[in-house]
Amino acid sequence: MNLKNTVFFSLLIIGLTTTSIFAQNKKRGWEFFKENLEIPINGRMDYRFLNYDENFDDFTKDSRFQFSTFLFKVNGKLTDQMSFNYRQVFNNNSIGTANISDNIQVASLSLNSKNKKWTFTGGKFFLNLGSVEQEYDPSDVYRYSVLNNNLACWKTGIGFLYSSESGQDIGIQMVNGALDSLGNQVALQYNAYWNGTLLKDKIDIYANATTLTHYKDYDSQAFSSAIGLQWFFNDFIIDTDVIVARNMPNLYKNAGYLSSPIKIQYMGNKFRPYIKFIYDAVKFDNENDRPSVVDPEDGSIITVNNTEMLTGEIALEYYPWDHHNIRFHLVASYANHANYNFTDELNPEYDPNSRHHYVSQYQILLGCRFGFNMLDPLNK
Repeated sequence: MNLKNTVFFSLLIIGLTTTSIFAQNKKRGWEFFKENLEIPINGRMDYRFLNYDENFDDFTKDSRFQFSTFLFKVNGKLTDQMSFNYRQVFNNNSIGTANISDNIQVASLSLNSKNKKWTFTGGKFFLNLGSVEQEYDPSDVYRYSVLNNNLACWKTGIGFLYSSESGQDIGIQMVNGALDSLGNQVALQYNAYWNGTLLKDKIDIYANATTLTHYKDYDSQAFSSAIGLQWFFNDFIIDTDVIVARNMPNLYKNAGYLSSPIKIQYMGNKFRPYIKFIYDAVKFDNENDRPSVVDPEDGSIITVNNTEMLTGEIALEYYPWDHHNIRFHLVASYANHANYNFTDELNPEYDPNSRHHYVSQYQILLGCRFGFNMLDPLNK
């Protein structure tokens, strides 16, 4: 049975189960639905200054006002055991791998067991990739590591989750994996993850391992794995991630990838400054797999063996009001030696914005993040 049939029958089972559950909750009806409905909207608007140094690829300075992120959600419950989630962004109109626009990131139904420990989800949802950096809302990340920027995290399929009373979430997900050059689905992706606590109120953990089946374009097994620890020290939060990948979609074949972002933030009442460092690296197995690129310093053609990029970021975030989700920020970042390719141009999921042909990049962001529930005024 292929994935489409699996998802269809899974949703059919959910639908049949829902009928009986609705019968048990018919007295609650519309009031129950309204009490559990949320329509959050959040986004980030920035004035961005971007500058590239010493390049031969026509990169130029870029200054603009922009919506860096803007998304709309609808979350709710149909019954005590049936919930739904919808999430849409407004900066991607391409058609994804499941005949649904990529600007729809989440469209799913979930069925919970009576004891709330087991959850089954079908549809399009977030693929838990196991790092602290991926757990943040996109409006709260100004620059991602290379792997978190390129490993697809919104996927269509099914998932099972076990939640313990101690706060440990352990789940498995089976989703669409990759397309070939003709747009045919050629691989399924399996993901196992653990989001939980190592030491209560001190250390949280986000870990995963994922692989693709029948992905014949590459010479060895495709996989990625990550472990992220979030440390709590009084007024400070420290995020530490290690992510590795090989032969995954949107990456070069037969190359090992490593990303390691580290973030240290002071959690003040109004001001929350932080510093962030990212180490990204890719190493190719042999000469046949290495790409040839234009050297940004002198324009010559060279063959890439190992590529490393170091990124530093410093930010000041200001929260003027305690009970409103509004934040102002000033962020500066610098990436050095980002002069070679990190992703495969021939891959059908190729993102040209993730390729690097320059020696260094400077970026300054000045802006505002906002968030609110559209239903709040109606509930007052």
